[in-house]
Amino acid sequence: MTEFDLGTVTLPVQCSGNLVTYTLFEPDVSYWEWTVSPSAYVLDTIFEGVNGHVLESHPYYTGSSSAIITYNLVGHTVIPGTIFLKKLIFEVLPPIQFQVPEVIEICEHKPGTVTITPGLITGGQPPYSYLWNPSGDTLQTLVLHAPFHAGFIDLTVYDTIGCVTNDSIEIKLKSCDFAEMYEDEINDTINPQPQRPHDGNFTYPDVKSYNRSTEEIDNTSPFQIHPTPTSGNATLVWTIELHQDAIVEIFNTQGFRLMKLPVYTSEGYRKQIDTQSLAPGIYFVSFSNGEFRYVGRLVRI
Repeated sequence: MTEFDLGTVTLPVQCSGNLVTYTLFEPDVSYWEWTVSPSAYVLDTIFEGVNGHVLESHPYYTGSSSAIITYNLVGHTVIPGTIFLKKLIFEVLPPIQFQVPEVIEICEHKPGTVTITPGLITGGQPPYSYLWNPSGDTLQTLVLHAPFHAGFIDLTVYDTIGCVTNDSIEIKLKSCDFAEMYEDEINDTINPQPQRPHDGNFTYPDVKSYNRSTEEIDNTSPFQIHPTPTSGNATLVWTIELHQDAIVEIFNTQGFRLMKLPVYTSEGYRKQIDTQSLAPGIYFVSFSNGEFRYVGRLVRI
């Protein structure tokens, strides 16, 4: 048997899931047959073809780093006892993977912004490009602005060699009371923790997650408002001692601030406010400084 080594052809780097093609043609060859290694990294079903056949490789690789796929080609000629040997190799990269929450719940009247950033982007060949739909944004981070809307947001992450992955986020709106909308920062950031995607242990973040840095009081609040309902003045009363000046803010049920008043340490333990500029309805009164924050409910009739 006479063998002629035609050498090795190296194809460009490929992405898992791409279709890789190569035309098998050499003079004097009548047909080809081949093997592939590692065979577990491809989904090929055809391993022979006539001269001029287009070999189609279907790499499917999910490892953590790249791998080399090798095709060992044998070209049979019309001359008995003569064959051509050829190698075809390429590097395959794992697919792009990233983390985003499946669902983000936002208070329907929340002011400010919600920032979404995909976490733990792996695979493919960086640098990555991004496309958010339906907004068309192309930055890695998407900023949603109030007023917020329910629906789906799609994110496609891709690179320069054809690796593409997409995922979607459902935005849900929910009814919230004043405390839920204002107990944390007005601007929220959604940034998944660095865990392996799709491992069954990923906990999606809640837009309400935060670390409290001020005192929050429930039903036993030392801050009271009376009378309520009221058609004129209301008096704010507190039992704590002010070590620094505070502020009183009045918000409507949509979360818009309608009034802001200073409270000085010299004012003692009460402050009177005039509500005649407010339309009849329900309002939330925030009393705070750097040491505490209390929220009360005011009804204007």
